[in-house]
Amino acid sequence: MPKDELLPLHQFGFREGHSTIQQCHRIVNHIRDSLEEKKMCASVFLDVEQAFDKVWNQGFLYKLRKKLPDQIFLILNSYINDRYFQVKRENTLS
Repeated sequence: MPKDELLPLHQFGFREGHSTIQQCHRIVNHIRDSLEEKKMCASVFLDVEQAFDKVWNQGFLYKLRKKLPDQIFLILNSYINDRYFQVKRENTLS
């Protein structure tokens, strides 16, 4: 796979020639198009870089539990607890 195909076109973070403003325009255009076509348009914005490094997770989850619908709370809970990931490229696994 060529290097320039590793990231999807809508991945803007840390890419030359891709700014936050351009990403905002892309999202607004998508929302506008959905509204014009009378389609549902849902989104989730998540910036996870060091997001949970300085917070007491159990206290954070306790507060979220009181404020969020159960389904959303369960998604965030699964994200925070026992989370790990691996990257596989060809035959190499991180």
